[in-house]
Amino acid sequence: MAEKNDGGYEWEAGWQKRNGWTYKNPDGFKAESLLEPAVYINKFEAENYCKSINGRLPNFNEWKVAAYQQLLTSQEFERNKIYKYPSGDIPKNMNSQGLLNYNKHMDVTKPPEGINGLVTKGEDSLTAGASWWYGSSMTKVTGAQYKPFKFYAIYVGFVCVFDK
Repeated sequence: MAEKNDGGYEWEAGWQKRNGWTYKNPDGFKAESLLEPAVYINKFEAENYCKSINGRLPNFNEWKVAAYQQLLTSQEFERNKIYKYPSGDIPKNMNSQGLLNYNKHMDVTKPPEGINGLVTKGEDSLTAGASWWYGSSMTKVTGAQYKPFKFYAIYVGFVCVFDK
């Protein structure tokens, strides 16, 4: 959507449109890596992308399980345990303000694991999980926020679910 409208939005004492800010130029400059998360994507674009690869957007309960319950074998996390943060019992190693201090989105393979989610409620989409935009308190399940379906910004990405 940002490509069609010549830019996306950033918060600076209110939502400000930034001309030329798109998924290819997330902060006005060319992305440093092809592995950076897709941003400036609204709910409809995320939904269509997931459908194009035979997936779908998760519902809120699926997102909560994926973000806070360790389902796979891991060296760091106890299987089936529910954690407070997407990084474990304490906020660490997430690209969130005050933790890794990148202060921008980056190649998703650089920081340790983190999960973002996008689900819907009425006419809004959920933005939740780890984000470089917010501090660690917003990465808890209670930090989830809803934005309008058509909204797209520099810190909103998405996750696809694939059914068996």
